[in-house]
Amino acid sequence: MNGPGIVPPQPTDGTRTGLRVLFVLLAVLSCGMLAWAPLLRVALLRRRNAVDWVLCGASFVLTVVLLALLGNGGDSGDSGNSNSPRDNAVVSILVIQAIAVVVYYLVSDIRHFRAVDAQTASRAYGQQQFPYGAAQAQRQQVQPQVQQTQLPTPRADYNPYRDTPTSTPAPTAPVAPDPAATPIPGPAGPAAPRIDRVRAELDELSDYLRKEEGR
Repeated sequence: MNGPGIVPPQPTDGTRTGLRVLFVLLAVLSCGMLAWAPLLRVALLRRRNAVDWVLCGASFVLTVVLLALLGNGGDSGDSGNSNSPRDNAVVSILVIQAIAVVVYYLVSDIRHFRAVDAQTASRAYGQQQFPYGAAQAQRQQVQPQVQQTQLPTPRADYNPYRDTPTSTPAPTAPVAPDPAATPIPGPAGPAAPRIDRVRAELDELSDYLRKEEGR
């Protein structure tokens, strides 16, 4: 994945302001004879805009023509004044051209650098968000691979009760009794004499009954 390009270095606000003042002074102090210089500056800033190059060329050609006409207007009729109406018109056109060029230059230069600043800020924001974008792209590449993994399709004659193997428990061997664990009967305790005594009493009772019957 390709990240955003490297942001080229841009002039600071002080440099921009200094250049604006410089080109404005060139157009104004030269009475419009260098009015094409600010237009050339705008054309170089916005190289893909053909209108700027056309305006710069037209301003340069107009300035050359006006300077050629300046001083060739003839005498005005007064010996102490060598300015003709043509010269006054040429100077007026040069001044108007200088004012129009200054306004156009300032508006174009400010708009251009505002767009550059906005583009630079968006690129810087994109560079900060680039790691997140890379991780998201990797997750998007992994998800189609997971979705392509499918379970095998069962056969048409598949019977889960017939085809599923059943596990038969293995027979368990009988456990032999442990002789050591079998209790051994011990000798008779005091209950044996008691039984003999009961037998003797029963015998005496039977003899007594016999004697009574014999009488």
